[in-house]
Amino acid sequence: MHQRIYQSQNGIYGAPRIKIALELEYNIIISQKKIWRYMTLLSLKSFVRLKKKHKKPKEEKNTKNGFANVVERKWNLYAKNQLFVTDISYFHTEIKNLLI
Repeated sequence: MHQRIYQSQNGIYGAPRIKIALELEYNIIISQKKIWRYMTLLSLKSFVRLKKKHKKPKEEKNTKNGFANVVERKWNLYAKNQLFVTDISYFHTEIKNLLI
């Protein structure tokens, strides 16, 4: 019967759909794994549609390291309070992470 269902759907149905069709049309309860075994014995393979792979658009990078140059060297060396630069360091310990 599962071969009849497979051929009536032009080879599109696999084991899960054949299981549902057997339950609905013929009131036969059979495991999906057993249907799969019968399909491999009869060399029946369902048509598999591959998913399309979506590519993310690449962002343009301004520098070699990938970070945008926000400052762009537009400051005066001798002017006060124009630019502030910091360094954040994390130390991993057994108790917790320390931020310095």
